[in-house]
Amino acid sequence: MGDMDTMELKDASEKVQTPRATGHFGAPDQRSKLAPIRRPAVEKRLAAMPAIYRSGYLRAMAGRSPTAAIKSFCLECVGWQRAEVTRCSSLACPLYGYRPFQGKKEAPMSDAGAE
Repeated sequence: MGDMDTMELKDASEKVQTPRATGHFGAPDQRSKLAPIRRPAVEKRLAAMPAIYRSGYLRAMAGRSPTAAIKSFCLECVGWQRAEVTRCSSLACPLYGYRPFQGKKEAPMSDAGAE
């Protein structure tokens, strides 16, 4: 047997690869808050995203972290490329000012010391 098992989703005709250790992504308590109708869509999305971002996505889906929700949304928007979130050019996006990975902002220079 390989490292991945195949799980068939109830509402989808396609199969999704899931980690063998748990059979599902994330801890059961993180998924238990989801409405049953949303679970197949969430499982499908989890299967398509890089493993490093799954725990933050599950925190967001459980309603425990608005910051994780923004981070997950932005990363998904740019194809899970962290550097692209920093370079986001979607100025009309309502989350633009809240996007993650902006780095530390430099303090504005004051005119007090210039003469």
